[in-house]
Amino acid sequence: MSILKRISLKSFPNHDQGIFIKDLVKLIETSEYKSDLIEVFNVEAIKNQFIELPGATTLIETILHMEERVTKLDLVNTQLRNVRCMKITENNQAILEFTNVANEDLIKRERSDMVYAETAYSVRQDYLNGFFDIDKYLSFLKKSNYEDLIEYNLDQLKKKTKDDIREYNFRLVYDEEGKLFTRAITSSAVYKDYNIGFSVFVALIQIHNLIQNHGEKFKVDSLNLNESEISVVFKNLETYQFLDSSKISFALELTNDEIKREAVKFSGLYKINLITSDITLKPDEGKANILSFKHSSKPVTVKDKISELNISIAEFISETIDDFKLIKNAKKPDDLRLNLIKRAKFAGDSDFKKYKSDIIKVLSTRVSTIFQLLEIVSKTETIFSDEDVQAKDFWRFKLYQSLIEDLKKK
Repeated sequence: MSILKRISLKSFPNHDQGIFIKDLVKLIETSEYKSDLIEVFNVEAIKNQFIELPGATTLIETILHMEERVTKLDLVNTQLRNVRCMKITENNQAILEFTNVANEDLIKRERSDMVYAETAYSVRQDYLNGFFDIDKYLSFLKKSNYEDLIEYNLDQLKKKTKDDIREYNFRLVYDEEGKLFTRAITSSAVYKDYNIGFSVFVALIQIHNLIQNHGEKFKVDSLNLNESEISVVFKNLETYQFLDSSKISFALELTNDEIKREAVKFSGLYKINLITSDITLKPDEGKANILSFKHSSKPVTVKDKISELNISIAEFISETIDDFKLIKNAKKPDDLRLNLIKRAKFAGDSDFKKYKSDIIKVLSTRVSTIFQLLEIVSKTETIFSDEDVQAKDFWRFKLYQSLIEDLKKK
């Protein structure tokens, strides 16, 4: 679960037709890379240009509002001997104690150089398993109500690590009620804070380049955001004729997860646009990955990589657009439906499991045409909650496998 409630937008005001580049700078006001970004993207020279991207102002305002609701602080180069697990909570998180804290803002807020923060996301496992391989054992003790053994083991762990000088960054955040959480543990050597604001800034600068210099047209199609991660889909307004009155369109998805060490990613998606609904298909990561940069990259390297975005998009479309002809020519649409049911039934993804029965129920109606199949498949898009981004992505990949990859093998 998110620390703050996730925001999900699928429609944007008609009056929001884009944003001025000078207004994008608000995204990087607190970034340590602000001056680098302004220089490498030559922002001064283009600050008065308008990015014709419908939905962009709403996107930026939503991100800024989310950032205003929390306070993010990092404990950098923190030695493990100054971090201990105090207890396991009733909701199976851990309370971490940090001693000898050097962050002045944190000391001022807590009035001490010793602070306590509850773990969020995967931090409990990252700390207890990543460093000590003890998480599963403590989970067993907690489930068995062996609180005395938990306390004993944590005390012993503190003694064993009193000289551990390995250094990591611990990323903390205060929620709206002032509660302190540890939301991530990252490398202190190479990790750079390419946060949500940073990634959206560079994405919109490059999309502006695609619009101005390559004749592309995009709009913000959807936004899924919490305080630590974002998924935003930019839909290309060019469409390709498909079945009957349906069309295919391309979309560019930006994802950035501040709580993990993964790269900032630009992935290719396809949307089948029906009369009243859409179906989103996502190829496997190797094919969908249009461009990415690691959190260890330098800003100038980020610029060089992202300048190749137009070429990467063109290659993605040309390499995969012909695949959709296979769907049109499929001889037995109902066999495709049965194959989808099979994929759903035997899917092992933990996030997806709770949606299995609902999806199978939607797919239970027999079909005789491809268009009928697409209509019932489109209904599965509405089953997933906004929180379950991974489950939705998993199903979109399964749709791509069943509707395209399996047909290519025949």
